[in-house]
Amino acid sequence: ERLVETWPDLPVLRYNHALVRGWLGDTARFVTGLREFAQCVGSNGVTWDDAVEAEAIAQLLSEELREPPLDVVKTTIAVQDEEHLIDRLSRDTRADAQAVNQSELAGEQGPPPRNAFLLLDRPLPEVGAELSQEQVPRVCGIISYYGRQTDREARVEYVADRGERFADSLATLREIVGDALGEVQGEEVIGKSASASVLDTRWRFPADTPITVRKAILQEHQRSAILEVWPEKPLAALGDRSPVEASKEEGTKVSLAAAVLNFEEEVGRRTASDHLDDLRKRLELEQPTPIDPQQVDLMTLPLIRLPRVDLKQASNEEMITLFERAGLSGSEEAQLLVAREAITRDDLEERLPRESLYQCLVTFETDPSRALSWVDQAREEAEAASKSSAPWDIIELELRVVSGDIDEANRLVQHIRDDHINEPGVAEQLYRMLYSLGAITPGQQSMHGPSTDASAAEESASAGSNLWTPDGEADRSSGEKKIWTPT
Repeated sequence: ERLVETWPDLPVLRYNHALVRGWLGDTARFVTGLREFAQCVGSNGVTWDDAVEAEAIAQLLSEELREPPLDVVKTTIAVQDEEHLIDRLSRDTRADAQAVNQSELAGEQGPPPRNAFLLLDRPLPEVGAELSQEQVPRVCGIISYYGRQTDREARVEYVADRGERFADSLATLREIVGDALGEVQGEEVIGKSASASVLDTRWRFPADTPITVRKAILQEHQRSAILEVWPEKPLAALGDRSPVEASKEEGTKVSLAAAVLNFEEEVGRRTASDHLDDLRKRLELEQPTPIDPQQVDLMTLPLIRLPRVDLKQASNEEMITLFERAGLSGSEEAQLLVAREAITRDDLEERLPRESLYQCLVTFETDPSRALSWVDQAREEAEAASKSSAPWDIIELELRVVSGDIDEANRLVQHIRDDHINEPGVAEQLYRMLYSLGAITPGQQSMHGPSTDASAAEESASAGSNLWTPDGEADRSSGEKKIWTPT
């Protein structure tokens, strides 16, 4: 504090004073100091990146600057006519029946609901082969019906976010069930939800919707959210102005660029780099420029800048440090970028084992085809070293299921069963994988966890046709659906 008073024109002192305040838990003064530092952009060594990142951190930490979460509300409503209630919910395609998994609710207080439904904002289409984004219903909330108990009358509990459509969703519920429901008995906030994000996609696809259709709709939604919805949304960090409005005013460039940077982290630049570049163009912001690794200290460079660095020019020691930093910070993008370069360097094997690098590459690649190519490469190296390729076969199995390539997934199950099932640990890995994907019913799992007997995996392998697909349905006879919850 004395240094700041003595040299008030040195932003580095103001930044470090704010940082120490943050270490002491004084978040308000930490935020204030970061924002004051950000306003010094262009003077006394404060670069554009320094200023924008400081402002971005302030926006994330300040309750006044970040977008408030929505309340998750449980509304309890009296039941007037049980028979009519269930009949109307069962027949209306805006109510999607959900199986109540008794085992999952065993730890909850009181008896479980007799029936549960997802409330949709529009009817669920009968087929999904040629869906458009406008036709896909969104999940508004969850309806749980509880029968009469010794100390309580029959009731419906409706759980939903208190967002813009909260009142409309309650009105939809009333429209569906008519006078089968009575008066509201109470309302309780049971949690918080971040679903106010423009990226929220609580969609309910018909079970037969192809993976290609789902992906196309999700990609179109992402493009629209980034380029059309978010730029027009008022933000607390911009004084309740929209990004488009802020872009037309003087003195807002740093705050606007920081808001875009935080939004980019939410979106994930790996999956939307072109859209984010177009967003900056629309808002008249400079595009991030390449960084020469010879002109910066890679040991301390903020990881958020790593995508702009040509890592081919980094030394092995710098690569090792960057990979460790990325792992400790949980930065998936940074780990992926370093792993892509590190896997090309054979002389890093001792410090960065290739198997670990391949696992990182497969885990964090967003493009399934690229992930599969890494699996193929890892499998070839394992076989060349006379090691079992079974772990990579199992990883490929999961990728094939997620990609919707069920024929190839079933081939892999058979291959693992025929060629690898007796290898140590393979039966357990396959069992765990198939159980997590829904191909094995809960009844096939012992009380003490996955079976160590290969027969369980072999039995599941022969039932490959029941493999689960994302947002699709397993065979109804092979497992129970989990109830959706707002969080």
